[in-house]
Amino acid sequence: MLKKILKVLPHVSIVMSGMLIVFFCIDRVNKPMGFMTNEFHKILTFLLALISLGYSVFIIAYQRKRERFEEARRKKAQAARRSQAAQARAPQKRPAAPQQRPVQQARVRQQ
Repeated sequence: MLKKILKVLPHVSIVMSGMLIVFFCIDRVNKPMGFMTNEFHKILTFLLALISLGYSVFIIAYQRKRERFEEARRKKAQAARRSQAAQARAPQKRPAAPQQRPVQQARVRQQ
């Protein structure tokens, strides 16, 4: 359960950061809406939203990279186990005796 929450949390953060950035832009254009009243808090909220957005994108990229790495390692381990099992099941082959070619007699030309 914790793994799923940690996977969803950056996505939620991206959505909420996007909402705050939109509110900031709307408040700049249409002051009577009054989304944000204090100018100092507007700037802090905007910076927090940008930082949160960047960090969330970084976390998502890191999680995907780690999942790909773990999947590749898992597949490599499975392939190694399969090859070991196949070698254990395969009968031991003796080296084949060298085949002797029949000697060809040279044809003599008659003059």
